[in-house]
Amino acid sequence: MNWVTVCVVLLLRFTLIRTQSSSDAVSDESIIWTHHAVLDNEGKVQLFWLPGMDDIVFEVQVETKGWVGLGFSQDGTMTNADIVVGWVINNEPTLQDRFATGHTVPEMDSQQDYKLLKGYENETHTILRFQRKYNTCDQKDHVITNDTMRVIFAYHHDDPQQGNLMQHQKEGSRSLFLVGINQILNVETTPNTQAFEMRVSNISLPIADASFCWRKLFKFTPTSVNDVVIGFQPIWNMELAGAIDHIWLYHCDVIGSTATWDERQGERGYQCFAPETPPEYSNCSRIIASAVTGSMGTKVPQKSGYSFGQKSGESVYLLLEIVYTNWKRQATNEIHDSSGLAMIYTSETVPYQASTMTVGHTLGMSQIIPLDQMAFATMGYCDGEYTKKALPTDGVYVYEIFIRSKIYGKKIVLRHLRNGTEMPPVAKDELYDPKAQVYRVFMDPVHVMPGDNFILECTYDTKQAQTTILGGTGQDNEACLAYLNYFPRTDLLECTSSPPLTKLFQWLGTKQAVDVEITTYQDLADNESNSKFVEYLKYYNWVSRATEFQNIMREEYTAYTVFRDQANATISEPRQPPKVNSPFYVHDQCSGIIPGTGTIIESNNTMDHQDIPWPPEQSGQPVQHEEHGNMEPSIPVTNPDDHNTMMGDHPGHDHNMAMPEHHDFTSDNNTIVEASTMPSNNGTGSGMPKLQSSSAVLAATMILSLTLLKL
Repeated sequence: MNWVTVCVVLLLRFTLIRTQSSSDAVSDESIIWTHHAVLDNEGKVQLFWLPGMDDIVFEVQVETKGWVGLGFSQDGTMTNADIVVGWVINNEPTLQDRFATGHTVPEMDSQQDYKLLKGYENETHTILRFQRKYNTCDQKDHVITNDTMRVIFAYHHDDPQQGNLMQHQKEGSRSLFLVGINQILNVETTPNTQAFEMRVSNISLPIADASFCWRKLFKFTPTSVNDVVIGFQPIWNMELAGAIDHIWLYHCDVIGSTATWDERQGERGYQCFAPETPPEYSNCSRIIASAVTGSMGTKVPQKSGYSFGQKSGESVYLLLEIVYTNWKRQATNEIHDSSGLAMIYTSETVPYQASTMTVGHTLGMSQIIPLDQMAFATMGYCDGEYTKKALPTDGVYVYEIFIRSKIYGKKIVLRHLRNGTEMPPVAKDELYDPKAQVYRVFMDPVHVMPGDNFILECTYDTKQAQTTILGGTGQDNEACLAYLNYFPRTDLLECTSSPPLTKLFQWLGTKQAVDVEITTYQDLADNESNSKFVEYLKYYNWVSRATEFQNIMREEYTAYTVFRDQANATISEPRQPPKVNSPFYVHDQCSGIIPGTGTIIESNNTMDHQDIPWPPEQSGQPVQHEEHGNMEPSIPVTNPDDHNTMMGDHPGHDHNMAMPEHHDFTSDNNTIVEASTMPSNNGTGSGMPKLQSSSAVLAATMILSLTLLKL
């Protein structure tokens, strides 16, 4: 292969990706939506969107005949919110770009950055479709980024009178991921493909509670050592649409005999953090799959499969967690649920096995977060010594990541260093919401080489905390972790760090105050030491000391690593953090200036893409996937022929995923979510053209690229 071919491949890839831009499609009737969310608790406010390269197209469908508002906010309130308001009168749609300074009628923005594409009403709903750039360079607009965006909404049942908005009758907010390559992918099934179904056992949701969490243990016994997981499919109870906050699946680390684990897996399950919760559940901390309301499933990259690393005849234990919120609206009687996840696996041989690596701060009491802090940062390091030891010469490719704080996290950044040079961050969320987290999928898998370092920085807001917060698995504990799903699989399971024990206790003065000799973190497992340590920190006076503590804990760290088939973790001597000789900067797109440098650079790329080399040909075509929307019809369709470009009908997607005959995914009002249809526009509106999905474009690009690479 010569350089001309390489240039052609790169040019074609760039050109085809650029054709995804949503601005290319504003004149035809239909559009293939790749994202969807229900914003309210009653299913009356539906949001659809399609991210492009430079801009994003939205459509709101609201059960009202009055005005509708959608906005972006820093904290989910109207204060300093970027808002778009619209309505339809006599088949004439109106759209206005506004901004709010508080809980008052939003003011008109002098710079109108939202472009109306379509607007109409039917007998029950108002539908508005519009478009805007990710970064409008308007100080009154919010930049739409990869962060967890707080999307707010409001509506009224009447239209404005002479253009004057009445105060909303309904309002709310939801945290969403708006930016990302979203591929509608079918999990290919063969005679060797099976589904392992994990559901909660017809649990009863208490009417009195506003939120509820349930966990249940499952035992999965692969048919062979070659069995690998190729995808996960949520099983939803449609009567609870919008009421399930999230579904998480944990991989459990079995310590000792499996006898008690076998007993637990046959049980009905337990309410999260209940006193009677079995101790085995605390060994299930590695999240390997996730789903939120509306998710349609995820798929492992082609030519690879997720491996548990099981030996012949060895079973795997998995913990299913489902969190419910605001389900009381669904019915007046007691509600039962049997939702869950289906794990799709195959015995066919794959070139590469995928796995999960945990990086960040070691989970446990070594993580101490002072109370009453606006922004306290905890650091977790993955030492390059251990990636050098564990990773293959050609490195590995991270295709998705789950970043986790449990209660007080407000910002998380996973920094990536190679030989002192800082690469683009693997993940960065400056608007982090602990209650709205799922796996985030990369457009380009991140290439990690032997010797690379990771630094996970978690920032917490503890102004509402009543006491010092400790890391751990409990309900009131915190975490600073990132779960990296990657291929090919290695023996490295965990690469985390903690502050050096001696420095930590010396600074806190615990030896004198607690009067217990503590020489290792394992000593804290002793009940007497544990209780005294916790009680001492509970009333610790952090006034004027929190910043000093934060800085002291950054000076050194103790590396903590776990390798597969290793009985105990490897704990290093104290060492200093890696030096950053060349920091990574993100320039201000509007000014073109790198912050803090005064350097002006030219770029018209509005997305925070990562300049990571595309994986080599032998690794197969990497696949990106994210949660997809539940496209259940919310508006009556008046023209059945006006929806032939929906998600289920475009090439390469089949919601009716073939499953083994002995699995019934539609019983008990539970179903694997399928796409549905778009509402008719009743003959009004300018319409938009049929748009090829980003997945089809990328797939075509990669096929062409790989073909040329073989020349």
